[in-house]
Amino acid sequence: TYAQRISRNPRVLPLAFAPKVAGTFFCHAAIHAIGGRLVRAPYAMGGRDGSFYFPSMLAAFRDQTTPPVVMHIHMQAFNSNRHFIEAFNLKPIIMLRSIPDALASFWDMMIRSELLRSEGFQALIPPNFLEMTKGEKADYIIDMYAPWYASYFASWKAFHNDAPDRICVLDYAEFSRRPAPSLHREVNHAGFNVPLVK
Repeated sequence: TYAQRISRNPRVLPLAFAPKVAGTFFCHAAIHAIGGRLVRAPYAMGGRDGSFYFPSMLAAFRDQTTPPVVMHIHMQAFNSNRHFIEAFNLKPIIMLRSIPDALASFWDMMIRSELLRSEGFQALIPPNFLEMTKGEKADYIIDMYAPWYASYFASWKAFHNDAPDRICVLDYAEFSRRPAPSLHREVNHAGFNVPLVK
């Protein structure tokens, strides 16, 4: 196919991280490691989890005069996304983190970020979230966001089971202890030959 022809050489490093699993840090570190640039993968940010935007992907592969692209996207491995990944021969990276830990971090972000509260993620955040009791906040977070995290990890596990060489799975605890080897493994998995800096 046309997508397979233009994507023979690695040009895109896709970080399909869940929220609050060090995705922003990894994104900036990966940009530095490969001399790349950030391109927003979906057509719009905020609201529901994203899917790759076809025009952005075409531009990333067709324009060989610009630096390679790092795409950071909160994306589940649904069939439509899997077909897109396979068509462009992408090598996504995901990060495993305890769901309770991720939810606690997400809760903290909801308290600190007015932007997140106004845009939401997967669900509308109640306008009175800050005034809710601790128990009400906990119930809301668990009811609305724990199922998304469970679905996210289940979808990527299924994809990894089917195509283990395509998906690079990193571990948050291991990354916290040894970030450089984790980053090295990530970028080389995606096809970018970057030396390990110790």
